[in-house]
Amino acid sequence: MFVGQSSFFLVIVSWMVFITMHAAIIPSNFTTMSSNQSVVFRCCSVFTVNETLVANCSNLNWTFVDLRCVPVTTEVLLLDRNNLTTLTNGSFQTLTSLLQLSIQSSNVHRIEIDTFLGLSLLQNLNLENNELSDMDSSFNPQTFRYLTNLSQLFIGNNQNISKSLGDTFIYLHNLSILSMDGSATLHVGSEFSHLTQLNNLTLNCSKVRSVTNESFVGLWSSKLTILNLIGFNKLTYDPDDFDRATSQKQFSDDAFQNLNSLEVLRIINCRIGNKNMARKIKHFINSSLHTLYLEATHYKRGFYTPNSTLEDGVLFKSTAKYLSQLTLTHVSWIDSNIFAIEPGVITSSRWRHNLRFADFSKNLMGWLGWRFPLLEASRLEKLEELTITAPSPESEVSYFYDGLDFYKRDFQPSSTTHSMNTYNTLDTKVKNSRYNAYNLTVSQMLPKVENNDSEKIKSLKNEVASALESIPLSPITSYAELDSISEVRKEWDILTVQVPESTG
Repeated sequence: MFVGQSSFFLVIVSWMVFITMHAAIIPSNFTTMSSNQSVVFRCCSVFTVNETLVANCSNLNWTFVDLRCVPVTTEVLLLDRNNLTTLTNGSFQTLTSLLQLSIQSSNVHRIEIDTFLGLSLLQNLNLENNELSDMDSSFNPQTFRYLTNLSQLFIGNNQNISKSLGDTFIYLHNLSILSMDGSATLHVGSEFSHLTQLNNLTLNCSKVRSVTNESFVGLWSSKLTILNLIGFNKLTYDPDDFDRATSQKQFSDDAFQNLNSLEVLRIINCRIGNKNMARKIKHFINSSLHTLYLEATHYKRGFYTPNSTLEDGVLFKSTAKYLSQLTLTHVSWIDSNIFAIEPGVITSSRWRHNLRFADFSKNLMGWLGWRFPLLEASRLEKLEELTITAPSPESEVSYFYDGLDFYKRDFQPSSTTHSMNTYNTLDTKVKNSRYNAYNLTVSQMLPKVENNDSEKIKSLKNEVASALESIPLSPITSYAELDSISEVRKEWDILTVQVPESTG
């Protein structure tokens, strides 16, 4: 009897030991992992990338940060697309090895003052696309006092972060990259004076309604080398109502003064017109700026102003008088309805001796033919790459005034040009009265002729039109390297022969 009871007791003890052992194993259910392996660690996915331990806790609908299942040696923590609302004190204090922290799109409204306790090694913090505001303690300088090694901070697409930042950045002495929202009247003020290492600034300008001559006053003595201005959704001009005074109030021609260290400038989706945009860069003549990227700077299609829109699509020497004086190695003017460039703009002496990469993709230069920009580019001594793309021929003709941007298509560039069926759009546009603006453009590209010699004007117009006929290309795409465009170099002399003035 006693033996039977003893055996039963041993069985029970054995089961208890078995259950206890397995229960202890479950919370730490991961083994040694190779760089390409991952395991589910309770709620998070834990894996290594190049010997860096990453914990991905995104898309879990968390309402608070629970790191009991995250290894304390984690170096990268992803908490994107949760529902955290408030980041509480000490949320990350166990992760003293953390280098990168991303909490994007997680409905964060508030950051408590000791949230980042223990993160003295953190280098990258991303809080974009939340509901943060500088009206509460979230952006109290003390909130960031633990982040003494932070070099990259992303706080764009939040609620009103920029109105009263004050001394928010006072402890971020090592910050070199900052991305944030711009205020309605764009102003980068004295609060940036603490960021002595800042060299890359991105401003989301979706709320911006005006840019003044002191919008960047806080950067005048900085070491900033890269400035990105993106998404001016509320800053547009109606060309019919345009006047210079209004222009200066909305976007001053002197906005970029005193940015003496700037090397790269990007402006994206700022629909103030190409001509107006070209004036903004006048302060970069004889500066260190070497890369200029402009995208979607043309008048908005909501305004039915075909003549103004077409005129704005021509880069005349007068339009580009500042642009052509910049010592650029890289220039991009993309998706801005540019359909013609006057001779001499691309081949200015500064560009001829310095330009290496040029990108005019998603524009309309196919309307006047591709030959001329290629001929111009062939004179650039250091050019390595030229990119030109345009809408399809069908879209050009059928949707001349009806929102061409909507019908544009992107094409993969080819390293050489190939043949396609040419189409006769030039002749119809010259003859059709609907294209008077185009006809005027061709006339403005001609040499001046004395005494209104109609025969000579007609002859010259035909000569220019002939020179601008479309050349065979891949489907509306030209991606030409210097070697390929040099084949047409000899044609340059034909186009630049000086026509003797009339003596009649």
